[in-house]
Amino acid sequence: MDNIRKTALDILIECDRQSAYSNLSVKKHLRKVVDIRDKKFITALVYGVIEKRIYLDYYISKVSSVRLKKINFVVLNILRMGLYQIRFMNVPASAACDTSVELAKKNGQFKSAGFVNAILRKLLTDFDKIPLPDKNSIDYLSIKYSISIQNLNILINSLDVKQLDDFLSYSDKIGNSIYVAANIKKITDEKLIEEFKNIGICAVKTDISGLLSISSSVDIESCQLFKNGCCHVIGYPSFVTANMLEAETASSVIDICAAPGGKTLAVYYHSKPDCLITAFDVHEHKVNALNEKFSRFGAKNASARLSDGTVYDENLFETADRVLCDVPCSGLGMIFKKPDIKYKDIDFESLISVQKKILENASKYLMPEGKLVYSTCTLNKDENSGVIDSFLKNNPEFEIVEMQTFLPCEKFGEGFFAAVLLKKQRC
Repeated sequence: MDNIRKTALDILIECDRQSAYSNLSVKKHLRKVVDIRDKKFITALVYGVIEKRIYLDYYISKVSSVRLKKINFVVLNILRMGLYQIRFMNVPASAACDTSVELAKKNGQFKSAGFVNAILRKLLTDFDKIPLPDKNSIDYLSIKYSISIQNLNILINSLDVKQLDDFLSYSDKIGNSIYVAANIKKITDEKLIEEFKNIGICAVKTDISGLLSISSSVDIESCQLFKNGCCHVIGYPSFVTANMLEAETASSVIDICAAPGGKTLAVYYHSKPDCLITAFDVHEHKVNALNEKFSRFGAKNASARLSDGTVYDENLFETADRVLCDVPCSGLGMIFKKPDIKYKDIDFESLISVQKKILENASKYLMPEGKLVYSTCTLNKDENSGVIDSFLKNNPEFEIVEMQTFLPCEKFGEGFFAAVLLKKQRC
C-alpha cells in the first residue's frame, strides 16, 4: 500500500508543480497499476484531496506553527493525504499517520517526518475543537465546500439560494454512472446493450433514444465496442445539447469549437447521409485526433479542420444551416468531475470577450432560417445568458428559441447551459 500512496502523492505533486490536469495525470499513472483495488484507492485519494483542498488546508493551518506557504509542497500534500484518509476514508487513524510519516521519509523529507507525525496526531485529538467561521459568512462556505472565494462569488451571483445549496452539496450525492452514446448508424440501443452484456457490462436505456447508462468503474476506452466506433462516452447535458441542433433536418453543420468531438459525433449519429459536417479546432493535434475519431466511427460526411473561432473566415459566410458553438468557458459546472477548477484564478473579462467573438463569428456562418446552439459547461450567468443577451442586442436578425440551464443532479451529473438561436429570413 505504501507504493500506492506514493503514486497518489506523485500525481498530486504533478498537479501542483506542473499544473497538470488531474484526470490526465491519474489516467497516466494508473496505467502502471495492476490491482483494481489499488486503482480505486489512488483515484479516491487523489480526487478527494483535490476536492477538499481548502477544507484540509484550513484545519492543517490551525494546528501548524508553520504557515502553509512555508511548508514544503511535498510535505503539505502528504499532510493533506493523511488528513483526508482520517476524515473521509475507511483507513484506521494510526495507519494514516504511520504511512504518512513513512511517505515523507520515502520522498527525502526525513527532517519533516516528525513534523508530519505531530500535525496529524494533533488533528486526531483536536479536530472537533477547531471552530469554523460564522455560518453566514462566505469564508464558511468556501471552507465547507472547498471552493475559492472568487468562484464562489460567481456562483452566488448566478444562482438563487436553493440552487446554490443544491449545487454546492451535490458532491455528497454523486452517483456512479456514466453515459454512453450509441452510434445508431452502426448499432441499435438494444444490440449495444446485448453486446455490453456479453462482456459483463450492465447498460440500461435512458429517457433519451441513443443514450445508455453504465457503471463509471468501466474503462470504456479499452472496450472493443468503443474501439470499433460503436459508442462513446458523453455527458447527459452534452447529448441533449447536440440534439437541440436538430441535425436530422440539416444539410450542413459547423462545429466551431469541436474537440474532443463528443458532441460532433452525437450530431453525426442523427445526421442525414448527405449532410456535410465540418469540425474546427485551434490545435493541430486535436484536429488530427478528431479526423482519426471520425474515421473510426465511420463518419464519412464529417471532417476536421484547423481554425481559430475568434478569427472570422469570410469563406464560411452563410455556408451552414446548423452551427454548434460550444465555447471555451470557466467550467464551473464541472467542478465535481474536475475539482481542480474550483481553485482556478480565472480572468472572466478576457474569457467572456473570447466567447462573444466566437459567437459573433459563428452567427455569420449560419444561413438565414438556420439554427445555432450556444453552449457552455459553466453556471456563470455572465458567460451564459449575459453573452446571449449582449449578442441579441447587437444582432436583431436573431431570436432565441430555447434556453436551458442544467444543474447537477443524479441525471445530469454536471452543470451546463445551452441556448438555441434562430437566424430570421431577410425581408
